[in-house]
Amino acid sequence: MNRDEFEARYAERSGMTVAGLRAFNAEHGRDIRPCDCGEEGCQGWQMVNVQLYDEEQAERAAFVARLES
Repeated sequence: MNRDEFEARYAERSGMTVAGLRAFNAEHGRDIRPCDCGEEGCQGWQMVNVQLYDEEQAERAAFVARLES
């Protein structure tokens, strides 16, 4: 599944149009990002709070860097 397909399905399940979902996300700091959770049924995408997601990714990268040094 690609990002656009995920977004269209997410919007449909939320009772919104894609344009409405995008407006909502922009207003609330949300976006669709890749997901690599490995859970059965995961479609490879997730809806996230951008600030929290970016902070978590930075923490994860710093942790990996410490392990590798």
